[in-house]
Amino acid sequence: MDASIYVEKHHIVPKSLGGTNDPDNLVVLTAREHLICHRLLVKMTESTAKSKMAFAAWRMVFMGNKHKRHIVTSRTYEVIKFEMAEARRNSKGSYKHSLESKEKISKGNKGKRLGKSLPTEWREKIGESRKGEVRGPLPKSTTQKISETLTGKKREEFPESHKSNISAGRIGKRQYNNGINSILCFPGIEPEGYVLGRLTQKA
Repeated sequence: MDASIYVEKHHIVPKSLGGTNDPDNLVVLTAREHLICHRLLVKMTESTAKSKMAFAAWRMVFMGNKHKRHIVTSRTYEVIKFEMAEARRNSKGSYKHSLESKEKISKGNKGKRLGKSLPTEWREKIGESRKGEVRGPLPKSTTQKISETLTGKKREEFPESHKSNISAGRIGKRQYNNGINSILCFPGIEPEGYVLGRLTQKA
């Protein structure tokens, strides 16, 4: 093969399906040939294996950052995305991580604050960065769905500690509006176009 042509190593039997890095399980392919092989593997496998192969094909094109990936057409993009979604849907609940995968996930999560609240310092920084943000109104279809979901439900009473936190978070803030939206923020950092005062009626 011409040394100037970009190539990649391909596992004949994918590692996720029990293949090894032994020389007799490796073959050198161009980027295009490599992608074609992985697309064929999607068609040749079933259930969990099909899901793995579909994800591998997707990852080759859209998530790889170490290789000169083959640029695909919009049609190929659609097909690969559909194959991955369909494979995952069909194998839902049947896939189980191997012991090796579980160990890798565990090592990767070490030191991370999974399921825990952020430190106070982080939360204060996030709060500061969001002060004065203007969030546009939700689409009518979304507000209608929320309304239908909440119809007939009685809102639970907030604990006193929660009420105190809400009250403390509003100290010093004033209502501003631009004639369409109303926001709560500290004086002096209100967005351009907003004036002091509560919006009594939306335009």
